[in-house]
Amino acid sequence: IYVGNVGDGYFHGTPVEGGDYPVDIATGLKIEPSDEFGGDKLSPVWQTPANPAEGWYTFKHGLKLNCVCYSESALSDLPQLIMQKIYYKNFSVKAKCRIDLKNDGDEVGFTMFGKEYFYVCVVRRGGENFLEIREGTIGGKEDETLALPQSFNEKYITFSLSAKYEDRNNLVFRFTYGKSVFARKFKAVPGGWTGAKIGIYAKTSQQDVTAQGSGTFKFFRVVCTDKKVTE
Repeated sequence: IYVGNVGDGYFHGTPVEGGDYPVDIATGLKIEPSDEFGGDKLSPVWQTPANPAEGWYTFKHGLKLNCVCYSESALSDLPQLIMQKIYYKNFSVKAKCRIDLKNDGDEVGFTMFGKEYFYVCVVRRGGENFLEIREGTIGGKEDETLALPQSFNEKYITFSLSAKYEDRNNLVFRFTYGKSVFARKFKAVPGGWTGAKIGIYAKTSQQDVTAQGSGTFKFFRVVCTDKKVTE
């Protein structure tokens, strides 16, 4: 497939000097950020930092994210992050997940990602599961834990986030995790080539395990809360 003027089929196309912009053409196309994970492949809204590899996930009663080994502690370079761009100025997100962590170092989480990022996760340590909230920076040091870990013994967790547009570069958001609410301001800053994204992941620090942990997401629901927007 070539884009632009093609003079030779062996070379790429070149830009055109001008053309009609199809502004009046109604296509009916609509981006749907919500996902019930009822099919057998990811929706086109989802993006990963690296080319997807076999074993990252499967579809079984939802989107099952396997705890694939990642030796670094920071989330910034995690290849199996599954994220989507933000489509609304004001919105809320709910993502329900079945927790099945089997080994110390297994972890499943939900992130608000950018040059600076924040995330809530369930991590297994000493044979127990804990809820944690962390922050980090692309190119920075190790991620920092922002609150005392909370013991978490339930099979399901619903990660929740609400976001409110403050100005062009600022988004105020609130994570709800366990019985706690954590408010933070997301500021768009240059660098990282990521923009603002929301997403989910699973990983482990263990290389050789007899049984692989996982987190199965039942849904990822994004709701526009801006009354000025007509869907």
